[in-house]
Parts: sequence; C-alpha cells; structure tokens
Amino acid sequence: MKSRTRSLHKGHHSIYIRVLGRIARFFPNFSRRLRAGDSGQRGVARFPAARRGWVIELAKTFRGRRPFRRGAGYHGFLEGTAIPSAKEQADLTVDRTITSRDLSILDRLFETPDLYVRDVDWKTCEAICLRMSRDSYARSSFLDHRTIADAEGDSRLPVAALMDAYGRQRPRLGPSMFIAHTALCGSTLLTRCIDLPGICMTYREPFLFHNLSGIWRLGLQEKVHARIGRREPPILDLALALCARTYDDEERSVVKLSDTCTSLLPPILARSPDSRVLLMYHELERFLLAMLRHESRRQYVRNMRIRAEVDLRAVGREDITSTEDLSDARCAALVWMGLMYPYRRLLAKAPDRVRSLNAATFFTHPADVLETLDEFFHLDIGKERLQAQIAGGAMNRDAKHTERTFDADRYKADLESAAAELRHEIDDAIAWTERVSAVEPLGSTLPNPL
Repeated sequence: MKSRTRSLHKGHHSIYIRVLGRIARFFPNFSRRLRAGDSGQRGVARFPAARRGWVIELAKTFRGRRPFRRGAGYHGFLEGTAIPSAKEQADLTVDRTITSRDLSILDRLFETPDLYVRDVDWKTCEAICLRMSRDSYARSSFLDHRTIADAEGDSRLPVAALMDAYGRQRPRLGPSMFIAHTALCGSTLLTRCIDLPGICMTYREPFLFHNLSGIWRLGLQEKVHARIGRREPPILDLALALCARTYDDEERSVVKLSDTCTSLLPPILARSPDSRVLLMYHELERFLLAMLRHESRRQYVRNMRIRAEVDLRAVGREDITSTEDLSDARCAALVWMGLMYPYRRLLAKAPDRVRSLNAATFFTHPADVLETLDEFFHLDIGKERLQAQIAGGAMNRDAKHTERTFDADRYKADLESAAAELRHEIDDAIAWTERVSAVEPLGSTLPNPL
C-alpha cells in the first residue's frame, strides 16, 4: 500500500499540469484559485488564470524536479504572474481612455507618494492605485491588502501610462535603502524606529515588489514587457522609482521587502547602484519556534515550500530540493535555508553594500543597532533622535498594532514555554538541516554583520 501511495504521489504533479493545460486550452478565460492545505485545511495560496501559456512556463520550471505535493502551495511564488497567450494579448485593448483627472495625477506621479501603486493586474495591464498621505503610510503596517488608505476604493491606470509619466518626468531611482528578512524577526519594528518625517520615510512590504518577485523567479520579465507593449522603462525601474518618492526633498526612503522577494535583491542592487541592503534574520532555532507556535504559521511554511526549493535551486543547492515529504518543522527549516543561502551569496558578492543583522542583537542592543544602521543607510537621523525614539516607547509597542503595548517579559516567558513544548520537533529539524546542508554548512549566523 505504501509503494502504491508513493507511485500515485509521483504522478500527481504531471497529471495536474496536463489537466490545467487541457482546461486552459479549451477555456481561455478560465480562472482558477488553487487552495493548498493539509488535513482538510484551506490554504492561503491563490493565484489567477491558469492559461495555456502560463501552464507551459510552469511545466518548464518544474521539469525534472520533485512532483507537486498537496499542501506545498505557491504563495509568494507564482501569485499574480499569470501571462496570457499571444492570442489573448492581441485580443485585449490595454490602453483605455485617459481622463483629465488621470492626467493631473500622472503629471505629479513622481513628485509625491500620494498615489500609491499597490499592485498590477496583468490581465488588463492596469496599475491598482490608492490615495495615501504621510499619515496613512505610517499607520499601514503592511502595504498590501491591509493598506490603510485615505479614501475607500482604488483607481486603475494603465501601466503604459505610468511608463509614459516616467519618461516625461525622469524620476530618480534612488538611492533607496532596502531591508530583507526571514519573517517575524522584528523588521517592522525596526522600520518604525527609523520612520521620521523630514528625515526618513519607510515603505513596509509594498505588494508590487512581491508581485514582481514571482516574475523574476520564473524568468518572465520579457513576457511581461511584451504584455505591457513596451520595454522602457523596465518594470523594475518603475517600481524602484515609485518607492523612492518621499514627502520632503531631504527625506530618504527605506523599503522593507516581504520575505518572498529574495529573487529581486540581485537585480535591485544592479539597477540602483547607490542602494544598500540590510538582511535581518532569526537563527534557525528561533525561526523554527516562531513558525511552529501557531497553526497559521505552520500552514505558511507549507505554502512557502515550493518557493524555497526554487530559490535553493537558483543558488546551486539542488541537493536540498530533492527532499521527500517533510514534517512541518523540517519544512520550516527548508524555508529558512531557502532564504539564508541566497543571503549568503549576496553578502559575498557585495559586502560593501549588503550587511546582516541578527534579530537577537537588535532586541538586546537596539540603540547601538539603530546608530549603526543610520550610518550604513546614510539617513542622518542622529544619535539623539534615535535615543528619543527608544525613550518614547518605540520598543515597547506592538509594531504591527501600534495601539497595543508590548510586554517583553511576558513574550519571553511565552517563548520559553513554547520552546519546551516543541523541543522534539525543533531538535529534529535542526539535526535534519545539519545533515542536508553538510556540503555547504550554513552555520547559525550570517557573515558581515551590521
């Protein structure tokens, strides 16, 4: 029975691809939501339109790799990257009529962040935009579907029109400063400590970069530009320019990327030569503890598995991606490795522009970390202002829900209790990680610390 189950499992992915290909072939407007989840749980992964051209790209990407697994999910990997076929491209009229109101917005698009481009709908090649203010950016812990806009509803503008505005206004690409991270490691809190009007403006996980990360992971940049109907400026340049905008000429922008954006870090550094990147991370044990404490986070790492495997393959660690079914703890360890190996590559390639930060160091010595980051990012906040931030209670409030206080002692006690309860799972995942990464051991910390 066991061998039969494995045989069925091995054929699962190829059957899935063929079925989607047939559906997409006969129903070009077919749209499907893929739900991934174990034990009957509904997953968080969703992505649009399994069209024929898209399915072919997916099949190419996974040729020769481990089959699709129920519960693996595609969240943060393919979401929002569906590319229509050539016939669909020809049938669609991308450029709609631009109103006078649109023109007034576009004329000032790169002068102010008031119009926030949250995402791009690749079916229509329209940018989804929200009305924002300095205050609404500050109140938004995440710039995705949770964005707190100044007005209800969104507006849509053709991406081509945004590119035209870029060509007319010639905005700066930066230097923006970027924070990448391993999730749940205090990166949101870090950005709140340095977000100071007139000095530094932070963009917390703009969803457009998450969207683009899937495109880069699949290598679909050229198809995206063909879909838009033009190549200049490159879509990444447009995104960089939009997040370089500030409310004051003296302000610097800092962009905190989501943990899905690993694939974007090399092209960002290449396109914006004056930009710098901070890689904030948890050591493996602490990462495992963060991910295994709640069922929603266990689901999250299961959904992140495929993305992690693809990122590991991209940095030459195919030996790790040939893994069999994994426990939640080992799956979390795989996700951690899928972040840490690319981070190591980036640190080795650009040590003068990329630094690492152990989250434990930040929580233990926040003032020292903030002062060093101020210098590394060239923010010119100054020691006194940073100390005032800490004295004002920045470290004692919930970074994601600022109306709530943060009890560090209680949090520490909860972690210790959870660690004791999860000890067996954590120890197993650590031992497994050491075994599968033996060819190129990761260690517990990253080099080139801040």
